[in-house]
Amino acid sequence: MKNWLRSKSKGDDREPELTVDELLALGRGLEARILLEERLRSKPRDRRAQVKLGDVLLALERPSEALDMYESAAQSYAGDGFHDKAKALLQKMLKIAPQHEKAILGLEQLDRAKERERRRQIVVRHLRKVHQDDQDSLDAFRINQLWKNLSRSRVLEALDTSNLGRLFEQFRLRRLAPQDEIASRGDQLEELFLVAHGRVEVLQKRADGPPVVLRGYEPGDVFGESALLERRPWTAWHRAAGPTHLLCLDREGLAALLPGLRDPRSFLDALRIQRHDASLAAMVRTAGETGGA
Repeated sequence: MKNWLRSKSKGDDREPELTVDELLALGRGLEARILLEERLRSKPRDRRAQVKLGDVLLALERPSEALDMYESAAQSYAGDGFHDKAKALLQKMLKIAPQHEKAILGLEQLDRAKERERRRQIVVRHLRKVHQDDQDSLDAFRINQLWKNLSRSRVLEALDTSNLGRLFEQFRLRRLAPQDEIASRGDQLEELFLVAHGRVEVLQKRADGPPVVLRGYEPGDVFGESALLERRPWTAWHRAAGPTHLLCLDREGLAALLPGLRDPRSFLDALRIQRHDASLAAMVRTAGETGGA
């Protein structure tokens, strides 16, 4: 134990320093508390001191204050990414107070944070693989920016970690310059696209004037699910509104992906969850497109 957890009795320089645990064993809990509180006044984020002070307060039969100290340390650990240490403290709190709402909520938040981190690692790993042969390879910062874009996707949220990894194994990267065409009305392109960066515009071509923008797709959006999964022709003209990165899944990739899935139906339902193609088809019918592709 470090020196800051030790104490000397006044007036006797020869007496050995006592640890906090030794002070507790001697029934000198108040001295141990004072020692730890002094430490925390100088270093408020000292989590070891917070936990030890919680133990001392518990020994002094002040459970409410002890729980507050454990909670503070758990929040600090979680904030710095030490999820296992935070979880252990929250579980300790529940042993003291089984219905402690903040501890229960904290454990739920930790589970969600750990799941997000697992998903981030899967996506980032595969994004690196997708880009490894690209002449304009992405650095770690830009890879993480792509992950932040993709983390908002309802499609990715609907997939468990196993299926998420399998999907990204089959994705290919497509880089687009502004105004590059992706697909046009009537095309039989059997591909699904996930917007990783940039923006895709969907336009209605007209014989008597410039095209009209019907809608746009942002990072995290999936489109082309009807073309890939149901082999339907594209209902409108799709193009990049600016520099855009798309992750693409074609029929060959889908064929390689499906046999290894435990529940292919749920996986395909997840790809359809945004239903962008269906809503776009309804918009085109309403708009009454007059021009060809």
